[in-house]
Parts: sequence; C-alpha cells; structure tokens
Amino acid sequence: MSIIIDTKANAISRKYWKNNRRFSALCDAVLFHGKGLVDENSVLQWDSEETTVIDNQDLIYQKERRRDLIREIKVFDSSILVGIENQQYKDKSMPLRDMEYTFLNYENQSINSIKAYMPVFMIVLFYGEHLWTRNFALSDIVEVPEELKDVFNDWKPILVDIKKFDYRLIKDKEVRDCFKAIQRIYEWDGNNDIFEGLVLSRETALFVSVVTHCKELEELVEKYQEEEEINMCASFDQVLKRTRGESKIETLIMILRKKLGTISEEIINKMNQANDSQLNELSLEIFDIQNEEDIIHILS
Repeated sequence: MSIIIDTKANAISRKYWKNNRRFSALCDAVLFHGKGLVDENSVLQWDSEETTVIDNQDLIYQKERRRDLIREIKVFDSSILVGIENQQYKDKSMPLRDMEYTFLNYENQSINSIKAYMPVFMIVLFYGEHLWTRNFALSDIVEVPEELKDVFNDWKPILVDIKKFDYRLIKDKEVRDCFKAIQRIYEWDGNNDIFEGLVLSRETALFVSVVTHCKELEELVEKYQEEEEINMCASFDQVLKRTRGESKIETLIMILRKKLGTISEEIINKMNQANDSQLNELSLEIFDIQNEEDIIHILS
C-alpha cells in the first residue's frame, strides 16, 4: 500500500469522525455500550495537538504530538476527553504512543491551571483485514517477571477492531451501517446477497472504501458522484457483472492471439465496446475464425 493511499485514508478518516453526531454515536457505543448517554450537543472542540516543554537539566526541549482527533464530552455532569486514533495496520508501539499522548494532555491541563483534571480516554479504531490479537498492551511488549505481573502498572488503550465490534450497540444508523459495511466487505466472497438492504451515504461509502482498500467500492463512489446514497447490493452487482465481462474479453483475446498470432488495437477496442450478445456470438464462432475480418463481421 502506497504512502499516498495511506495519507488519503488518514485524512478521510479524520474528516469522517469530526462530525459530532458520528463521534458521539461512536463514543456512546464504545464507552457506554450503546446506552444513549452521549448526545452530539455535548461534544465540544478540543485542540488535538499536545505540546509541552521538558526541562531535563541542561537540555530544554519542546515535545509535540498530535492525535487524529480529540473532543471534550459532557456526561454525568462532568467533562471527559476522548481521543480517536485511526489505525490501518497493527502497531506494537501503540501503548507507548498512547501513554505519551495522555501524559502530554495531563501536562497541558496542569499548565493551563485546570482545577480538576479531566480523564482522558483513547479509542483506537482498527480497520485492518486481520484481527489485532497481540502487542496491544504495554505488558505485551515489555518482559515482566512472572512474580511482578500482579503489581506491574500496565497500560492498554481501548481497541475497537471494527471487524468484530457489535454494531448493534450503535444508535446512529449511518455509523451502524458504516461498521456493518466494513464487516461485510471483509466477509464478501463474491455473493452480493451479503449487502442486501445496505444503503450508505456517499461520505460513508467513500470512508469505507478507503479504510478497507476496496477498489470496487471506491470506483463506484467516483462513478456516482451525483448520488447521495450508494446501494451496496445493486452497486456490487454492477461491479461483478463488469468484472466478469472484462474477464471474458481477456480470455477471448488470449485465445485469438494464440490462434491468429497477433491482434490489432482496433480489434481489441471493438471487443471492449461490444455488448454481451456480440461477445457470446464471438465465443461460439471463435474456433472458425481465420482472420481479423471474421472478428469484425461477428462484432458488426
């Protein structure tokens, strides 16, 4: 996967979750198991850049870190800070990164003379194809003697592996369908019935396409730029039909090249422009073809 694609995915992910309705729905599902305790009107802006000046005897330096997104949420008559980190790939340094982010946040709260520290929670959204089952807690990457494990001060961010998260906990339909679509794409085996009834907003479809690297869906989003919604089942039917057509043409070209030796670009273009009926006729007559004129006659 190229750096350009990763950059695009990170930018689209940040933009997607900046929406307060989506952010509140995610936090309610992850932190409160979908009890409806987080309202979008309770979500407040917060600077995602954490900066502090560290005085280490003779060395003074500034430390800066930026979360993908962080918001203040009013809940239970109190304020909490919730950060989101979007992850395409497993990162064994994640607990260290979270410790650093969180330390800098508390440090900044102290510098800004906040009377009562707001607790900080970090949600790691993992979109990768395979399950993230290890190297997520600090104890996974630090060798702790067995005798000290009970007293070891472990650190473990909140991991949400979207592939196995129970999307039924999500109250907001758009976010619920987003999680459902990601799971369905990873489960997809060519049978489009798996997408039955699943309709995504265009922004959600774009987000899902880039975090799953689903080229078929990304092409559909680009193709239907004027559409506000993408019907997943109908759209993937079109993709599968087109893919089968392309595969059929490639097979015919391979057979004709073997039979005639070469095929001109003109013939290839005509085949790409042919309809299903013409391609079927070409398939039936292919072994009787002697030259390119025969192909032109069949496709006319």
